[in-house]
Amino acid sequence: MHIYLDFETGSDVDLMVEGRARYMHHPSTYVQICSFQIDDEPMITETVHTGFQSFAKAISEYVITKQAKIVAFNAQFEMDVIHYILGLEVTPHDFIDVQAVCGRYGLPQSLEKATAVMCPQQVKDSAGSSLIKHFCTVPKHLASTILTGPQWDRYVMYNMQDVTSTKALLAALPSSSLSKREQAIWELNCDINATGLPMAVDEAAKILEVTTVYMEEQNNILPDITNGKVTKITQVKRIKEFINEVMGYEFLESLTADKLEKVMNDEHFLELPDSVVSLIELRASLGLSSIGKYKRIMSMEHNGRMHDNSRYYGAHTGRITGMGFQLLNLPRASVKDVESEIAAYFDFSICERNPVKSARALIRSMIKAPDGKYILAADYSAIEYILLIWLAEDYVAVQRFAQKFDQYIDMAAEIYNTTYEQVVKDQRQTGKVGILGCGYGMGAQKLIAYAERIGVILSMSEAQTIVQAYRTKYHLVVKMWYALMKCAMNALRNEGYTFTTNRVQFKVVIDRNNHRWLQMLLPSGRAMYYYDPKIAPGLYGDTLSYMGMNQTTKTYMRQYSTPGKLTENVIQALGRDILYDGKFKCRENGLNIIGSIYDEVICEESFEHDPKERLALLETCMCHTEPWAKGLPLRAEGWYGPRYKKALSLIHI
Repeated sequence: MHIYLDFETGSDVDLMVEGRARYMHHPSTYVQICSFQIDDEPMITETVHTGFQSFAKAISEYVITKQAKIVAFNAQFEMDVIHYILGLEVTPHDFIDVQAVCGRYGLPQSLEKATAVMCPQQVKDSAGSSLIKHFCTVPKHLASTILTGPQWDRYVMYNMQDVTSTKALLAALPSSSLSKREQAIWELNCDINATGLPMAVDEAAKILEVTTVYMEEQNNILPDITNGKVTKITQVKRIKEFINEVMGYEFLESLTADKLEKVMNDEHFLELPDSVVSLIELRASLGLSSIGKYKRIMSMEHNGRMHDNSRYYGAHTGRITGMGFQLLNLPRASVKDVESEIAAYFDFSICERNPVKSARALIRSMIKAPDGKYILAADYSAIEYILLIWLAEDYVAVQRFAQKFDQYIDMAAEIYNTTYEQVVKDQRQTGKVGILGCGYGMGAQKLIAYAERIGVILSMSEAQTIVQAYRTKYHLVVKMWYALMKCAMNALRNEGYTFTTNRVQFKVVIDRNNHRWLQMLLPSGRAMYYYDPKIAPGLYGDTLSYMGMNQTTKTYMRQYSTPGKLTENVIQALGRDILYDGKFKCRENGLNIIGSIYDEVICEESFEHDPKERLALLETCMCHTEPWAKGLPLRAEGWYGPRYKKALSLIHI
């Protein structure tokens, strides 16, 4: 039995600014409209005017007794409303999240957009957003006088349409639920979001205060530098226009961190006009700061924690993406003595330097364990590299990794035609560029740009040498690139047949609604799906095209793959599956997971448990492999301490 559900709510809290945790726990938040439908029975709609007795009865009779599942789009919101506002006992296991199912199939994770793709006959009211904006801030005590009239009636109809669309969308999808394992992953993600990250809120507030004052002081300089044309360092368009006007040509096409750093490192930088030099230096020091993250801490923390930091199946490969605090893009900068640096903020002595740069360096440290606890984290070592060579069946390289030979030195030895023992530090860095840049088919031109981003300058001939050396040394990886694409093409040309290479299976499947998908079955047992697949001409011969999300434009449109891109999909998907194998093992052994950053697991533990023992347990759990990953050597290295940091060395406390 399914109960299809949608709520509309009102509150004094801005959900988008303050986040779901604050929203749900605030006393002003209330339910305005609840529409639900039990299977194919008539829909029931209740409002704040009528009360929600019928819905409460349905939950008590069918959900709490485990006779029904609640079906909703972005079900974690509905779950929190039921639990925190209506006071009914439900768990993540009681839900089917249609948004999550859409993610599994590479579809838009918006009800309106997903419905437009899979069941375009379902027409949503285009005024939905404006109706929500109009009614969502109405205080509960004014509901009887304001939540009335034609607009309110239209709002109720909009809510009912969402239930109809959710039901139609689920019926249009290849599967009406997640697999048992994926449901468990979704539930785990709900639990981690609910637990949240412990934050040093008072420290973050002080740092924000100091940096705000400093930025205001620096902004006051801008009108004098630019003759009034730029008044804030955040005015990107005006800054570019001013600099280009002074230089007489398009000197700067963007203000990205790497672009500004490149300009400032040029030996002729100080020979530029004074106004240009000053403006670039100010933008580099202020405009690319992490102040926004400190503001998010202050606006979104609830009871000293940041909640809802990850979105299940945020990427096509199944990897989570960030929300809220955006844990996945924290600056990598760090400081050796965090406590001293923070103390400097408190006595304002840091203002003698640049407090914005220091704030950037300290943002990771704002994740701070409460008294009596510590942060525990571990990261997989070279997970994409080992998965790539393992899947390519390069057993020599796999064995060397298992024996803890350095893959960057191995690569450097190939590039410079020398021995492992003779490779020097700078050569190893070149080898690192080769390993990290060439695994998915990158050519020389793109490798030059990639290397520059990590601080390595390459000539065209050097880049060509690296590319050729990689493809010679890892010829089995190169072979796999083209084998995977060939299998995909064979599957598209021969519907009904399965084609296999490197433990990956491809076949075209036609779902219950006659939609066509290319299914890519991974060694882990999980399948990736490409909607409306077609054969398209490509640089390397026929290639795969499909409908999917463009990560740059955030639009759902036709995408074009390459042998390297298809391989990257496989490897990143397997990395995600390895990560969750490790997470489940961590949970089985009582570790308290509070977050993930790519291939890293972050836990919060009590001093009742010995840190060294818990660290060893964490690393062991993460290196656990299921039968499908036989022969895959995994390494995880971790640390523990009072604050979160980016490191692979132990900190003793």
